[in-house]
Amino acid sequence: MNPTCERPNLTRRKPMLALLCLGLAGLLAAGGCARQQSLTVRAYIDGSDVVKVRGDKLWIEHDTASLPGKLIYVNGQAWTPAWKDKVSTEFSGLNPPLRLKFGQKIQLTKRAGRGVVSIQEFPNAENDQTLSVRIDDDEFGGADWYEIVVSWPKS
Repeated sequence: MNPTCERPNLTRRKPMLALLCLGLAGLLAAGGCARQQSLTVRAYIDGSDVVKVRGDKLWIEHDTASLPGKLIYVNGQAWTPAWKDKVSTEFSGLNPPLRLKFGQKIQLTKRAGRGVVSIQEFPNAENDQTLSVRIDDDEFGGADWYEIVVSWPKS
């Protein structure tokens, strides 16, 4: 038995196996990401506001203190809402739209901001499939940038 003959086979297999595992891990990660959809909203909040989402539309209802900053970013796209009676005009054409099947979970992540952010109301038949997310900065005085990400399973 010649040990030098076996070594080239082992050294050739390890890099190929490593590349195969790396490729498989990449495919699994891409598949996992493809199963989630998300909506990112970034706004300068003073007081308390509720971001509402239904299908491909988003709007904000203002509760207390000053109105949010003039620019709000929805999935990275700048939006200047017009305010009427503490409710903003709709941002239409959300992509992807928020469409949930019965029993699907919604995840809320706050990336920036110092106050409390919470899902106030899940989409259901009684509220026309509207999701409400409350952003509350009222206790701090002044305003701060908030960035929230809402994620849900792909339909």
